[in-house]
Amino acid sequence: MAIGVETGEVLFWDMTAGTIIGALPTSEEISSRLPMSFSDDSKSFVTGNIDGEIKVWDLQLPVWQQLICNRIQRNLTEAEWVQYLGDIPYRETCAGFE
Repeated sequence: MAIGVETGEVLFWDMTAGTIIGALPTSEEISSRLPMSFSDDSKSFVTGNIDGEIKVWDLQLPVWQQLICNRIQRNLTEAEWVQYLGDIPYRETCAGFE
């Protein structure tokens, strides 16, 4: 499930566990009254803003990995890996970066 909040984020919930599993930060004002929807294949998410504009977000993991790597310009440290990914074995996160 996805819920828009006044801070401009869309929060994604795992309804089975009852926990937040991620957040989509936006620069637009998002609220629960504005349209948002998952695509049938769950590979994209659509949001609307207060100006009536529609944005399609690509939810596929490789797209987000590349966005993050381009922003941080490095691999996660082992401490960051544990903080965000827990017990999953550490590996290089951003090819081409040290």
